[in-house]
Amino acid sequence: MISVAAISIVLQAQPNNQTNSQTALNLEGTVLADDLPKNQTVLNHPWDDYSPLPLFHEKYLIFQSARPGTNEGHDLWYSFNSNYRDRTDTPKWSIPIPLAFPLDGSPTDTMQSLQPNQNPPGQFSLNSDGFEGHPSIVIANGQPVEIYITSKAEAGRGGFSGLNIYYARYRNQRWSELRHINEINSDYDDRMPYVTPDGRRMFIVSNRPGGYGGDDIYYTERNMKTGLWAPPLNLGPLVNSEHDEITPFLTANGQKLVFSSNRPGGLGGFDIYISHYNDIEFELPLNAGRLFNSHRDDEAFKLTDDGLWGYFASDRQHVDSKGRFDIYRVAVPEAMIESVKLTFTGKILDASSRLPLGLDATIHIDFELITKVLTSKRKVKNDGETIENNFKTELYTGRSYKVRISAPGYHPYQTVLDYRGVIPPNRIDERIFYLEPIKQDQSYERQITGIVVDDATNLPLPGSRITKIESDGKSVALEVDTSARFSVPVRNSESFQLIARSPGYVSQDQSYKESKELKEIVIRLKAGKSADPCEEKDPECINNSRIYFGLNSTEI
Repeated sequence: MISVAAISIVLQAQPNNQTNSQTALNLEGTVLADDLPKNQTVLNHPWDDYSPLPLFHEKYLIFQSARPGTNEGHDLWYSFNSNYRDRTDTPKWSIPIPLAFPLDGSPTDTMQSLQPNQNPPGQFSLNSDGFEGHPSIVIANGQPVEIYITSKAEAGRGGFSGLNIYYARYRNQRWSELRHINEINSDYDDRMPYVTPDGRRMFIVSNRPGGYGGDDIYYTERNMKTGLWAPPLNLGPLVNSEHDEITPFLTANGQKLVFSSNRPGGLGGFDIYISHYNDIEFELPLNAGRLFNSHRDDEAFKLTDDGLWGYFASDRQHVDSKGRFDIYRVAVPEAMIESVKLTFTGKILDASSRLPLGLDATIHIDFELITKVLTSKRKVKNDGETIENNFKTELYTGRSYKVRISAPGYHPYQTVLDYRGVIPPNRIDERIFYLEPIKQDQSYERQITGIVVDDATNLPLPGSRITKIESDGKSVALEVDTSARFSVPVRNSESFQLIARSPGYVSQDQSYKESKELKEIVIRLKAGKSADPCEEKDPECINNSRIYFGLNSTEI
């Protein structure tokens, strides 16, 4: 978390580096035509369309538009993507309509404001004949609970001269009226709010005195007990320049601040820049490069929830351009996605009984040439019923892992963990995996579990090999897991032998008979050289091998 105190220290320590030049961020390498941003033609209009805000994995897109509608001026509009479940395909946007909650368009008795302001019955809208733009929304439990916008003071709305930041809150099944935020706004233009998803931090743009250029980016935190915002602090000379910085956006993991600036050295007028946060301060911004920027103005960049797609507004010359500012969509390159730790945990259960396995399961997690091996443990709380998670490890976002789960007596299971995209840090991915038991021959009655241990230390001997010799002489190799455990399929009252081998230990051959008393088999091996020279791969193995020829034959 970025603290206000930490920012104030940074501002005192950093010199004015306005002469520093920003080199282009190497995101795209060779930019192909298919990689370039796509004009979202259904969303756009000959008038300005600006400040796109994708919600719920692109299910909805809220944006600002000057197109004619019920009200005059700039209003908030939105569109529904019927193809939102496919994260790789092209969105199928509906014809935009003026923004009103609920977003699904179904009016409800409770979805109304304390001051209706000519809203449709059962709906809530912020639009007026003035200016409404730059939306930012806080989501809780899958629903919008706060919306922040830029607007002007009007009768009954309050506010200072110039542009102000307002918000409305959904509480007690009602939306409040639009409220002016006194502690943030000034007598100058305060606009373009971006509120983090948890509702604790806000970035704004202001041309108030005391900045480094025309429009600067400021930062504030909210006291979650009182609900009040702290006085905004300038982000300082590393982010702000002698020119204009606008439309701030913070990635979900808090590591990248994305904004637009008309500082020298860009490709066009306003270019998109990215500043990394190094746990102390935001670093000198880098130009996002030709994948995002053009020779015109490129502004108001936002990411989808999963970080796979970016939306922004541009007045670039494009074959599909509708007029002034249009909304564009672009696939985000992997180099822009930060990798953070997350916890992968869960349970491995028997698919038939829904209970933990009778022995440990082995989990292989593959990423490129690296494999992490885990062992699940049977864990049941004191009540004897509650099953605890029996495996846990740390993985990284920005990667796709292949998971392989196996256990003796069960069919192996494979799945893929796709952690690509922007994922906030410290997330927990908790899952339950069910392994299907292998259906044995009907003549087999049950499975007897066993373990191979060192006779002196009683420690497990992973890497051991177990062979079962059945009463008819048939030999069956048994699977031994990484904890040296195995499972023996047996018939009722069956007599059998188990031959156990382990490198550096004397092999053992032991006889057993199935009975109710035989619940677990513990094989103890003693350290030493095996009596079988072939077990240790000694030269004597060849010397002692007997070769038999048929009578009066030269063939084996």
